[in-house]
Amino acid sequence: MTLKKVLTAGRDRLRVAGIDEAQTESEHMLMQLLGLNRADIYLSSDKEVQPEQEKQFFAWIQAREKRIPLAYLLGDVFFHSLKLKVGPGCLIPRPETEKLVEASAAELKGKQSPWLLDLGCGSGAIALALLSEIKDARAVLVDVSQEALEIARVNARELNFEKRAEFILSDLFSSLPLERKFDLIVSNPPYLTREDMNGLQPELAYEPRLALDGGVDGLDFYRRIIKDAGGYLKPGGCLGFELGAGQAEAVSAEMKRNGYEDLRIYKDHQDIERVVLGRVKG
Repeated sequence: MTLKKVLTAGRDRLRVAGIDEAQTESEHMLMQLLGLNRADIYLSSDKEVQPEQEKQFFAWIQAREKRIPLAYLLGDVFFHSLKLKVGPGCLIPRPETEKLVEASAAELKGKQSPWLLDLGCGSGAIALALLSEIKDARAVLVDVSQEALEIARVNARELNFEKRAEFILSDLFSSLPLERKFDLIVSNPPYLTREDMNGLQPELAYEPRLALDGGVDGLDFYRRIIKDAGGYLKPGGCLGFELGAGQAEAVSAEMKRNGYEDLRIYKDHQDIERVVLGRVKG
């Protein structure tokens, strides 16, 4: 089959399966498979696709029809201009999480050789994006999943950040020595409510439940982190979270009750209150 026919057939199957971005996803699969950019796909539309490549393409189409996330099929995703490896052992980084990176980077700029802690690091997206922004920063990446931590380690190595990053297997702070102090602690914790978990979108069902389930009201991990984070922050240090839709008020109130000051809330590109930052007393 020609490239054009392969692309059209894949797109049509994804549309029937209810995939919103059927055209774009089919293009991405071919770009990955053939090593082409989008323009080349259309400039070479009459070129014959090799049988093995065609077979792989339609295997991916079949997997997407089952709603396996595209990022898991292709094995990587772009986040904050970084190409990151991903797999079923970690949450797929989302564009809205870049707002936490932007706000956190602004906090660290001007600090000399700052240390940051990424709790529940998953693929390492947040910490590694911050290392790319703050050239003298160092990071500790923590996750309760060994599989996720290995993916983060691979990403750090691929980006040449391995010497600036440490990796600790831990349930939040449980394996972190109290003498470790940080200028910034960031987390995109599990924040889906129990009701949300019972009605997951098809793709989310393939992502790690540990990275999604925030308890009955979605706030379990915020409470745990807020309670203990102050002991690991330097004077004037900052705690930052990504938030689920509608959680800003509750999380901010919990931070205030635990002595955090200078609370700031940032909206994402969809005008959702997505990030909160607060400081401990200096």
